[in-house]
Amino acid sequence: MAMENGDPGGMLAAIESFPRHCQDALRLGREHLDIPEAEGLKRITYVGMGGSAIGGDILKSLLEDALAMPVDVYRSYRLPSMLGSDTLAVFTSYSGNTEETLAAYDDAWKRGATLWVVTTGGHLAQRAVD
Repeated sequence: MAMENGDPGGMLAAIESFPRHCQDALRLGREHLDIPEAEGLKRITYVGMGGSAIGGDILKSLLEDALAMPVDVYRSYRLPSMLGSDTLAVFTSYSGNTEETLAAYDDAWKRGATLWVVTTGGHLAQRAVD
């Protein structure tokens, strides 16, 4: 009871449910994502601002060695010069309107990267559909 009183936002329950959410995300990804062939890909670039970049941090820490390719996380307008057609670029923005993420998306598109988008809508979703 005392712990619940000291946690009015329910953070403890959110932390306790995190493993289940990860399992659900993995299942949903396998069921619904069109996974690109890895042949020819040499790196993964994950782009997001604030909380939207946390998935990239987790991906990097858990899977970079198993993937046998670098995983980079960027929280900025500009992407490194090495990004190109051999890069899987993942863009995350809850609103789909994050200025930095949109600028980086346009940059990666011009460089011919394979693009993935995770968003609830906004300009990022529209660009991904176009």
